[in-house]
Amino acid sequence: METIKAALRSDRHVKPTMRTYRRMTAGELVARRTYESLDRNGKVANVKVTSIKTWKTRSDIEVHCQFGKYEHWTETYASRDALTDFVQEVKDAG
Repeated sequence: METIKAALRSDRHVKPTMRTYRRMTAGELVARRTYESLDRNGKVANVKVTSIKTWKTRSDIEVHCQFGKYEHWTETYASRDALTDFVQEVKDAG
C-alpha cells in the first residue's frame, strides 16, 4: 500500500502538521460524500463527490466533484481499480 505524507490545505502554520494518507480507487468512492483530495500543490482539501456515472457498455467511470460553492469539475477513470486523487487518512496503530 502506497502512503503519502501531506498537510491540510487550510493549515496555514509555518510548520503544518503532516498526516499520512493512502490513495483510493475509483470503486471505493460513493456519491454525495465528502472526501479528502490532493490538489496540484500537494496539499489536501475536502472535496464533495456529487455523482458517479457508470455505463453498461463502457468500462470507464465519471466522477463529478465540487469544492466550495462555485468550483465544479469531472474526473474520468478507466476502471474501478484505477487510483484516484482522493485520499483517506491512515490511522496509526499505536
